[in-house]
Amino acid sequence: MDQSWHLLASAALALSACFQPAASEPPAATDATPAALAYVTDDANVLTDADESALSAKLAKLEADMGHQMVVATVPTLNGRDIASYAVDWANARAIGGVEEQDGLLILVAPYQRQARIAVGHGLERQLPDELCQQIMETAMLPHFRKGDYHAGVVDGVDALIAALN
Repeated sequence: MDQSWHLLASAALALSACFQPAASEPPAATDATPAALAYVTDDANVLTDADESALSAKLAKLEADMGHQMVVATVPTLNGRDIASYAVDWANARAIGGVEEQDGLLILVAPYQRQARIAVGHGLERQLPDELCQQIMETAMLPHFRKGDYHAGVVDGVDALIAALN
């Protein structure tokens, strides 16, 4: 079994409803939009409640301070879909970032399929180009993920993205 992580980072993905939907079906009904946007959705159950609370507070502060909305999601499966289209559909379904601003960020981790993605809305492409997102994945996130430390990988990725936004 291939134990490597697949690096998939893209700043060219749309995170607002005005983007064209991916060709395949959107995430299943079990991925329904919550009443209020959650900054952290750990459907793969790889984070502790304390991890989720600390990350949520950090991401809420980012939105309050800079106006950019960043969300972290873990999923137990991509349901046979590629992570790129899954990330776009997941973000669009939750309207991450504003329709006008298109400045949302999604860190999507599918730990059991060893895949992760940083998806960046059009409004942040200049600040977070593909190359930078790839570098953040390679240096801040994947080394932790390879050890099974999803919390550290996500936190380091969030911190690196916030630093890049500053």
